Amino acid sequence: MANPRADMIDRILAYADSELLCHRATEPSELVEAQQAIWQPLLDWCAGRFQAPLKAGIGIMPIKQPPESLQALRRALEVYDDKRLEILDRAVRALGSLVLGLALAEGRLSAAQALDAAELDATHQMQKWGEDPAIRARRKDSLRALELYEKEFEAL
Repeated sequence: MANPRADMIDRILAYADSELLCHRATEPSELVEAQQAIWQPLLDWCAGRFQAPLKAGIGIMPIKQPPESLQALRRALEVYDDKRLEILDRAVRALGSLVLGLALAEGRLSAAQALDAAELDATHQMQKWGEDPAIRARRKDSLRALELYEKEFEAL
């Protein structure tokens, strides 16, 4: 028999294996510095808040995360009630990051801060090559959705 709650936890937890904040650039130096300054404190927060340190690396290949960290994150997700878990699921998918979704759910980041962190690489590209109206429109829509999730978390 299917267990929708367990399936949702598995789906959310799967983001840990491709955690956005764990995949770092090697250049240009401005992007490397921005990733370190913005992303590392969030990984440190995750390690402290959930006892779930995640390993960062270079490139886009999946990084095998410590099994103990994955179990700690699973335990954290299992504590969430169904409504909070449902909102978190939407936020994680919108941000492409388990850590950013949790930071939004826990009030560590605002919707705008979470989106800025998720879009760090794209922002760097736009600063270098110019603004793309399609990306700007997508970000506006994403921010509206994330602000709704933020309000839903606050209401719980």
